[in-house]
Amino acid sequence: MITAGFFTDSDGRITGFKISGHSGYKEAGSDIVCASVSSAVMLSVNTMSEQFGLELETAVPGDGELVCKAYPGSLNRDWDRLAYSLYAHLAELEKEFSENLKVVFLSEC
Repeated sequence: MITAGFFTDSDGRITGFKISGHSGYKEAGSDIVCASVSSAVMLSVNTMSEQFGLELETAVPGDGELVCKAYPGSLNRDWDRLAYSLYAHLAELEKEFSENLKVVFLSEC
């Protein structure tokens, strides 16, 4: 199962996200859940950094994992729109593929 965890601060604002796991929907190369999540995440991260110039801390700590957090100065309207759009997109996918994708909110560490 893929888990998409969205970090939030004490005000409930999304400050980052962690995507981990494998959906198990189909074998590698035919997995539409994995492809959908990967594509949405890549589009969001690339738009945040390349188009809006937001400073992000990204890491790939292991196979099937990505962590992305915005530096405090990048928590602006563009970040909010993209982060909440990614959350909404993945939450809709979760409705259709609930055995393969879980979307959760995480407290900031």
